[in-house]
Amino acid sequence: MIIVGCFRVCSAYHVFLETADEPFHIAAGMEWLDKGQYTYELFHPPLARVMSALGPYLNGVRGVDNVSRVTSEGNAILNAGGAHERNLTLARIGILPFFIIASLVVALWAKNCGGTATSLLATLLFTTLPPILAHSGLATLDMACAALVAAALFSLTLWLSKPTLLHSFLLGITVALATLSKFSAIGFLLVAGGLTVAIWSLDSFRNRKELVENTHFPRFRRRLAASAIGLALCTLTIWAGYRFSFNPLVRSESRPHEKVDPIVGTGGVFHDIAYFILENTPIPAPELIIGVEYFLNRNKEGHLAYLMGDIRKDGWWYFFPIVLLVKTPLPFILLSVIGFFFVFRNIFGTNLEWVSVPAIAAMGILAISMLGNVNNGLRQILSVYPLLAIVAGYGALKLMSLNRRFQLVGLGLMTVLFSWQLISSFTPHPDYLAYFNELASKHPEEIVVDSDLDWGQDLKRLGLTLKNRGIKELKIKLMHNLSEFDRSMLPPTKELEAYQRETGWIAIGIFSLTLGTRKAPYDQFSWLREYQPLEQVGKSISVYYIPQN
Repeated sequence: MIIVGCFRVCSAYHVFLETADEPFHIAAGMEWLDKGQYTYELFHPPLARVMSALGPYLNGVRGVDNVSRVTSEGNAILNAGGAHERNLTLARIGILPFFIIASLVVALWAKNCGGTATSLLATLLFTTLPPILAHSGLATLDMACAALVAAALFSLTLWLSKPTLLHSFLLGITVALATLSKFSAIGFLLVAGGLTVAIWSLDSFRNRKELVENTHFPRFRRRLAASAIGLALCTLTIWAGYRFSFNPLVRSESRPHEKVDPIVGTGGVFHDIAYFILENTPIPAPELIIGVEYFLNRNKEGHLAYLMGDIRKDGWWYFFPIVLLVKTPLPFILLSVIGFFFVFRNIFGTNLEWVSVPAIAAMGILAISMLGNVNNGLRQILSVYPLLAIVAGYGALKLMSLNRRFQLVGLGLMTVLFSWQLISSFTPHPDYLAYFNELASKHPEEIVVDSDLDWGQDLKRLGLTLKNRGIKELKIKLMHNLSEFDRSMLPPTKELEAYQRETGWIAIGIFSLTLGTRKAPYDQFSWLREYQPLEQVGKSISVYYIPQN
């Protein structure tokens, strides 16, 4: 099942050009590999970026020193040697191991929860999820975060059960790698990990045999020692992820230091001492601290997003539940609901506490995500899918295990749901990124846009469409600026200006049609809605022909 999933991911590489975020991730990873530093963009940690740049790097591609913007450097790296699509494929292959890791975690964890049958069912469900297949095929961070958060939580359950040296090593490394994948993983692990520990504590409290035998204190000491080992290994691994950097937190070139001045003032002895200490005291991995600060500030600022006719920058608490509902195959949702029912029906029974961990952890991740202001796509909570797959696999097992009176009904229902899941998964190939289930498949652009529908992925298809139609001139507006390679695939183009009506051939992405130039008011190109598009290119670009009056 994992091999089939890998084949499906790789078979979509040649269909899509780079999405809006891939170039700067590749550029940042290349800086880490080629220049031995990590300074381009600290808003995200380096692990997935390095993996994305590794393929081109091993193929002889190196960074570019004379490009001012990170995205431009990423495009220059992709264009190296005139092998843009080859370099992009090599970059995307770097993310494929995370799909494999996530699938194996689902298989192993589900086996611990319900045996081999649950493992097989959960793995089948997970490896056929369109959002998972989509983000496993892009040189971005989200699949790495999903895989490593799941791996860290699974390692935590193993460590809580048996705090051996091996489990301590495994826990420390997986938590560190999850932290290095994406900063949102820190919040996910704090909430989901805390809930996991709470379930373990409940189980320990109910198991009064430990208390009677008075063996809890030696066990506590062993667990404390194992915790210290895991913490040390975690810290060392995170530091290694930043190439063991050891620098001051701020530099004199960045004066004035806005965070410090409100505390020590803008002048005087204390001000000078504070500046001297900050600018001359090296600390391990200052990039991590700066990156987390950037991440928290961005969450406060929010991100421009669209949801069901509403446009906001500070988000909606119900954004992620809605996108989960419309972008997840319905049979997967139904099996997850069945799994939740059986988990929580027996949550106070015996030997079922660990089965409830993935269910409660998924709820915790969803809950903390609902508190955030950055609502730019389902990819932000991709980490719930490995956990939900285990719950869904457990629900499928329960359907198979109904008593004799309902056994045929359960088997029939499971057959229908799994057949539906496979149809839902294979039918949209290769458009996994823009997949919507039956609830929203007719007009998905009325619900969400951005990376859930339009991430700039259909440009190659646009070039082929224009070539087939013999179009020699085009007005265009997409969510991202066209690179030199992008323009080489198109006829001579002119950027579509806000509120300026044009005639002739026009191509516009759904994101730009909905959010304009990302500045209010957002109706700069709404005049195009007066016309019917002549053709829909892929799932995200509309082509119009506007005749002259």
